[in-house]
Amino acid sequence: MDKKAAFKEAFTDTTFATVINIPINFVLAYLAVEYAWTPTQITFGFTSIFFIIAVYRKYRVRLYFAARKSDVE
Repeated sequence: MDKKAAFKEAFTDTTFATVINIPINFVLAYLAVEYAWTPTQITFGFTSIFFIIAVYRKYRVRLYFAARKSDVE
């Protein structure tokens, strides 16, 4: 993969992450306040949820770019 393609993939993934994470963060923050989560619960809860979403998002973005690359070749 060349540098331009790698940058385009990284930029796309990060853009999707920002768009997805903002509303999720609002929901999680609301739940944390509503249920009076402790700082430890917030840390592990948010990190776990964002980790799962990030792995799935990156998996989908990588498949998309791999498919585009194979269509071009």
